[in-house]
Amino acid sequence: MPGKREPSPRPKHDASYRSFFARRRTVADTLRAVAADIARHLDFVTLERMHASFVTRALDQRHADMLAPVPEALLGYLPRHRYLLIEIQAADPAALPPDNVLAMIAKFEQAPTAEALDGLVASLPDWFKRARLPEFAEPLLTWVTHVLTQRHGDRGKELQRKLKRGEEPKMTTLIERARQWGRERDEEWLQKGLEKGIKEERRASLQRERKLVHRLVKRRFGPDTAEQLIPLLDRLSEPGSIVNIADAVVECGTAEEFLKRVREA
Repeated sequence: MPGKREPSPRPKHDASYRSFFARRRTVADTLRAVAADIARHLDFVTLERMHASFVTRALDQRHADMLAPVPEALLGYLPRHRYLLIEIQAADPAALPPDNVLAMIAKFEQAPTAEALDGLVASLPDWFKRARLPEFAEPLLTWVTHVLTQRHGDRGKELQRKLKRGEEPKMTTLIERARQWGRERDEEWLQKGLEKGIKEERRASLQRERKLVHRLVKRRFGPDTAEQLIPLLDRLSEPGSIVNIADAVVECGTAEEFLKRVREA
């Protein structure tokens, strides 16, 4: 009977980084931190995660992060790219924005002892709230617990056990608090969106009313009078004022009478 397979002691460092960089904010913060000249030209809202592996109609597999050998005759047609090497261990977290994801990753990577790791973990709740990144709570804590603690021998194992049991007071409800911050953030964004929508709809409604009155005046009193009305309409910000002008179009007999009434309103 085969013996029980022991789990590999090797930390899943690559997997944790894949988890971080699958998130739009990590990519954006990294570029802002190390390639600001490029980042200022980019619209990070449009970032979209693309699959790295594909299956063709003939069921052939393709992997975007792998290279196959290329005949020498085709080497001249290959695209040439420059690479920007980011050394997390050599980065200066103090030189990066305080709410930058890459800065926080660098702080953890450079923690010299398990005690330093413990101190950073204790600071996470405030950082999550300040950076408005509750969705990073679980992957970051998983990375610290299962990857970074293994670097520090017995002290690291002790910290790992503590993190798994939730003995650190600030850690016991961190995930729940992060989720609550996320809900509060979403509610705030929703409220701001509603307010913005109402304002935009109001502006659009006023613009529609201005165009309608302008068209009525053009048909009633001619294009010259309609042209003189434009700056007067632009000053009006209340729907009721525009309605009064629409009434004047019907009630006034001449263009002169109409413009005088509008200016005195």
